[in-house]
Amino acid sequence: MKIICFLLFIVFENMIGLDSDQSSGPHGGVVKWAEGYYIEMKSQDKFIYVYLLDNKFKTLENREVSGEVIFFLSNNTTLDVKLKPYMENMFMAEAADGFYSCRITLHKAGAYLSAIFENQSQIVQEQ
Repeated sequence: MKIICFLLFIVFENMIGLDSDQSSGPHGGVVKWAEGYYIEMKSQDKFIYVYLLDNKFKTLENREVSGEVIFFLSNNTTLDVKLKPYMENMFMAEAADGFYSCRITLHKAGAYLSAIFENQSQIVQEQ
């Protein structure tokens, strides 16, 4: 059921043009539009790093923001992980081995900001 919801979300997102990607964010990660903000995700070593950006790509503090990431695995399972605040303006989580994509959701002032990211290192390994 989660896979079907994920696929429907991708189709819907592409149909209405919500996906405003920028090739690289201010921290070298991939940037996705999320309800008036941008979410930047950078994968490095065994971790992912997440930044919340305003509409001018300024990094916002992680104070009063929480979040989680759902990793989609190649065996049709998912792994839910809470994002941990790191320093004063980012979040981090240990990446699931072999994930092909993930959905990052941040909670800020009652709003849910969410974006789906492909695992760039997994794509490179498959080619």
